[in-house]
Amino acid sequence: MYKLYSLLCLIVTISISELVIYRTSVNEATHKKELLTTLSRSLQNKIIKVVTHAGFAAEAMGIYFQDGQQSPQTLTAIAKKIEKNNAYIDALMVAPNGVVSFVYPYEENKAAMGHDILNDNNRNDGALCALDSDNIVVIGPVKLVQNGKKAIIIRRPIFLDDNSFWGFTIAVIHNQKLMSTIQNELDKYRNIPFSLAGHDPDKNQENVIIHSKNFDGHYNYQDKLKIYNSDWTIQFNWPEKSHALMRAFLYTVSLMLTFCLYFFERTLHKKNNELKKLNRKLLNESRTDTLTGIYNRRAFNLFTKKHRENEKKLNGCIAFLDIDYFKDINDTYGHNVGDEVLKAFSAQCQALIRGSDMLVRWGGEEFLLFMPELDLSTATLVCERLRANTEKYTLSHSNANINFTVSIGVTSSYNGQCGIEQMIERADNALYQAKNNGRNQVVAIDILS
Repeated sequence: MYKLYSLLCLIVTISISELVIYRTSVNEATHKKELLTTLSRSLQNKIIKVVTHAGFAAEAMGIYFQDGQQSPQTLTAIAKKIEKNNAYIDALMVAPNGVVSFVYPYEENKAAMGHDILNDNNRNDGALCALDSDNIVVIGPVKLVQNGKKAIIIRRPIFLDDNSFWGFTIAVIHNQKLMSTIQNELDKYRNIPFSLAGHDPDKNQENVIIHSKNFDGHYNYQDKLKIYNSDWTIQFNWPEKSHALMRAFLYTVSLMLTFCLYFFERTLHKKNNELKKLNRKLLNESRTDTLTGIYNRRAFNLFTKKHRENEKKLNGCIAFLDIDYFKDINDTYGHNVGDEVLKAFSAQCQALIRGSDMLVRWGGEEFLLFMPELDLSTATLVCERLRANTEKYTLSHSNANINFTVSIGVTSSYNGQCGIEQMIERADNALYQAKNNGRNQVVAIDILS
């Protein structure tokens, strides 16, 4: 049973361990979602701030155009002023009729001069979107014609008072600058793998604008970001926390608890068995005559008490057996020899009676024999066989051969016609008669006598 308890303990502790791990995972997932939501909002604010500032720059250039201030010197002064007040912008451009005719700073972007945006089939969808919306359009990532760098393009269409299209003002933000702007925020969250994807109408698909070096394309959290008319996507790949160490620790604790329980239960089981054996031994000793090894008077009293408690009728015969002249044996040969006589007599009787019969040392040299379910005539024959066997038996001791006889009184009871006390009394009377009649004989007294 203790093995079953140990197995149940192992199952329960492992189940509890898995529940703890599950609850930990749920809490971590909730915490992760909260952190990533906070991080996403923070990054969105920074990105919106950068792009919106660039939009303001393109808007400002458009306002100047609408005021008629279009000379190169004026444009350069305006561009310097805007760049000075907006650290996020990498370049400003003006494209009358969609053809780039002004760039700032010039040296880094002069290769874009003359680029016809509206007639470039690989790039004109984004420009047409700006015309259709009559508003700022954010496109990216786009590979710049002037230097091959990837950047975000903010285009502002310019319309004259008669609503005729004049051209575009353009602000450029390099991807790398946008990344450096939000890197500090990512560092606060242990550099979580991150990706920001924008939209290029000319390619009609999302394109990664920027991503952290440790982003491998997999993500477990995604958020949407709308900037002007563009839908951007922010993705994070928060590393899943392994619970292997926690599971190993909890399983180790489970095994240790199971082992302790197993050891404790096994020890307790062993102690209980030893205690049961000791109790049986003590019980047996309390019901056994220490000299002869047969039942003692207490055992017979417990037997008859059990019968009375169960209201069972006592059927059978009781005989009293008394070794003749036993005192003379003690006086002649000593008490040690007398003890040997008692043991030999008990052994001889035990060998001749049934397993269901009960031989009891009643006291001294007197014995009681209970023979259940026997009638008086059969019980008398049994007693006669015991008497005759005793008469023939010789006990060899030192240089002497000792012979002894036994007197027996026997009586019966059927269907509970008399109580055990009455049977004992009649058997004792029968023994008394056997003694008075000369000993070494069997006297039977019937219940009707």
